[in-house]
Amino acid sequence: MVPIKLTLKNFMSYSEHEVMDFTRFHVAAIVGKNGNGKSSLWDAITWCIWGRARGLDSAGRGSDDLIRIGADEMEVEFIFKINNTKYRILRKKKRNSNSILEFNIINDDGTLKSLTQEKLEDTKNKIEKTIMLDYDTFVASSFMPQNKYGFFSEADPTKRKEIFSEVLGLDIYDKLQEKSKLKRNEYEKKVNIIDEQLKLYMNEIKDKNELINQKEELSKKCNEKKSEIDKLNNEMNILQEKKRNMDDTIIKYNEYIERIKMDEKVISEYKFMLSDLKNKINEINKLIKNEDSIIEGYNTFKSLQDQLKELDNKYMQFNVLEKDKMKIKNDISLLKKETELELKNLQFKYNESLEKYKDIENNTKEVETLEKELEKLSNLQDEIMNNEDEIQKCTQKIAELKASFKGCNDRINELKENYNTILKTDAKCPLCNSPLDQDKKSSLLGDFKEKINGYKKEISILKDKILKEQNNLEVLREERENLSILQQKRERLVANINTLKNNLSDKENLLNQLNELKRKIEDISDRLNSNRYAVKEIEKLASIENKLKELNFSVEFYEDIKVKYEKYRDYEKKYERLNISKQNIVDYQNTYSNYKKTIDMYTENLKKDKEALEYFKSQCSGYDVLINDIKSLKQKLDISNNEFLNLNANLASISDRISRIKYLETKIDDLNKEKDNYLTEIHYYEILERSFSKKGIQALIIENALPEFEDTANNFLSKLSDGKMYVSLLTQKTNKSGSVQETLDIEISDELGKRKYELFSGGEAFRINFALRIALSKFLSKRAGVNLQTLIIDEGFGSQDVIGRQNIIDVLNMIKDEFELIIVITHIDELKDSFPYSIEITKDENGSHIVYS
Repeated sequence: MVPIKLTLKNFMSYSEHEVMDFTRFHVAAIVGKNGNGKSSLWDAITWCIWGRARGLDSAGRGSDDLIRIGADEMEVEFIFKINNTKYRILRKKKRNSNSILEFNIINDDGTLKSLTQEKLEDTKNKIEKTIMLDYDTFVASSFMPQNKYGFFSEADPTKRKEIFSEVLGLDIYDKLQEKSKLKRNEYEKKVNIIDEQLKLYMNEIKDKNELINQKEELSKKCNEKKSEIDKLNNEMNILQEKKRNMDDTIIKYNEYIERIKMDEKVISEYKFMLSDLKNKINEINKLIKNEDSIIEGYNTFKSLQDQLKELDNKYMQFNVLEKDKMKIKNDISLLKKETELELKNLQFKYNESLEKYKDIENNTKEVETLEKELEKLSNLQDEIMNNEDEIQKCTQKIAELKASFKGCNDRINELKENYNTILKTDAKCPLCNSPLDQDKKSSLLGDFKEKINGYKKEISILKDKILKEQNNLEVLREERENLSILQQKRERLVANINTLKNNLSDKENLLNQLNELKRKIEDISDRLNSNRYAVKEIEKLASIENKLKELNFSVEFYEDIKVKYEKYRDYEKKYERLNISKQNIVDYQNTYSNYKKTIDMYTENLKKDKEALEYFKSQCSGYDVLINDIKSLKQKLDISNNEFLNLNANLASISDRISRIKYLETKIDDLNKEKDNYLTEIHYYEILERSFSKKGIQALIIENALPEFEDTANNFLSKLSDGKMYVSLLTQKTNKSGSVQETLDIEISDELGKRKYELFSGGEAFRINFALRIALSKFLSKRAGVNLQTLIIDEGFGSQDVIGRQNIIDVLNMIKDEFELIIVITHIDELKDSFPYSIEITKDENGSHIVYS
């Protein structure tokens, strides 16, 4: 896979539409300060292909953190080629939503052939199948992170073997070994379970012979009890037969009771139906008597029905015309109201403008009056400033007096403290610190009292002065309030004068406006008086009224016909009933005759059934004695049956135990066979466990793979050392005891002979490390079925000195023909001149930018 173009939008630090064109170079350096977004370019490629990048877990969770701060959506497009086929992958992502993924082939004419699948996961699988690399293999083979060139060669032999095993994917054999071990343990547990079961089964079958003897004895007792039960059953059958005969007689007795009830019920029902039918015949005779009046009423109904049908049609037309008439009247009324409202508005505007015009004529005098008032307040600003100065002076003076007042108070407190100190018996002089006698003490106390009284008088004077100044300050503040009111009045006067002067300029416009409004008022008044405000609507109204006159429809007449129709409506049903009754009268009379015959027949049957009932009643005597005999015999039979069942249950239990023993004997044979099979499986899994171990098949695979890895490493090392160095990998060595030990030592051959890798340093060690690292990448990609065509070295110069940096550049120049694209990422700006092409990644307030040199 060779990159062609990468387009980023709002990905990490990149903002709108940044493009990396890989076709510009073969070998290039990408330079820029740390944090500018150099490595983010490769995160963009891996996220676009696999949905993964640094900081994301294996499922790609956390990709919202890749969206540029302040943006809601990111987008990355990656175009690459495999052999001669170009492909395009586009991945988009909005915050808190799933990715959108597209996969296409780019045809020679630039058109796209879609390879996108229905499901996102299927598209990801299609991409991996096409490029034949998963994320981890791509990163391990194409990327060379800083300080990781010697991670294989500088490791100890054990660690080297682990790394090589990981490259070969031998961890699968560790898993297989663990699975074999688990299987072996599983079968060993099964064998232990079988042994436990065999112990239990052997314990169960030990009583087999004793159980067979018990079975024979119980079988004999069961046969004897069976004969006894058969004899009792014969006696029971005789009594049951006798009971069945009597039961049949009782059933017939009960049947005749039911038949008598049925006869009586049928006779009663037919008598009721006969009475009902008689009433219907009488009702029909009444209808036939009124036949003439019913026919006359029916004919009147039909006439009214036809008349109402015609009126219904006219009523529908009448309603439509009336609705149209009402609508037009409303429209005319609305137009009149709108015209009247327009007239009122114009009259209001006219009156309003007239008032303004009159006000403007009066404004001239008012302006002169206001200007005179304003002249009186011309010195107001000076008075306000003088007032502010006086307030400031008074406030300052009060502050000074209060400071003096506080000073006097502080001095009094100090003197009182000294006074109280001297009052003590062992007091000393506050000046010379010598002891005081009584005279000196009295003299000092007198001086302190005099000074305290002097300060108190001064405080009293200060209080009076402060009160006086505070009163003056209050007067000045009241004066300032009055001046403020006058200032507001002056401002209002100025505003009113300006407004009045502005209104004076509108006088001519108002006069023209008044004339125009007067003309419009006269026009609208004329339209209202002559009904010209709704000419079309009035014409329509006249047309509708003519149609109503032609229709000649009366609502009162229509309602009167409807009432009469409802009055005669019942004659329709009476007429139908009359016709039906005339047809049914003969049937009703025949049915009446049949009902009378049926009653006579059931009355005769009732008499015969009562005679039969008396006969069957006489045949049921002695039934209770028979029932008691059967009950007594049944008790004896139940006891015998229970005894037989108990014997049979014991026999069945013993038979089941004997059958269980036979089953267990078969089960024991099966378990022994199963155990032998499990032991065979244990043996096989022990062999597999040893085969999958590191000393088994894993060692053979490493032995077979090392020559290919050595050839690849030596191919690069030969180019890097002008054919002077050769690497060998040793998998075994003999220890001091003489036994063979597994290892993975690196041995280097040069002009001086063979030496261990650890004896090389500087540029030589770097070349060996680099050759082995490239070989590992090539080997890993080859095992994935892909030709390694792109090499990316991330910060490979950061920890190198000047010589080390030059070594890397020399090595890259030597191997550049092995790859279609080599990119070195570095933050060291001066290195860009060492490469044939360089790209600078810059960053400003708008994000990261790609700058081509």
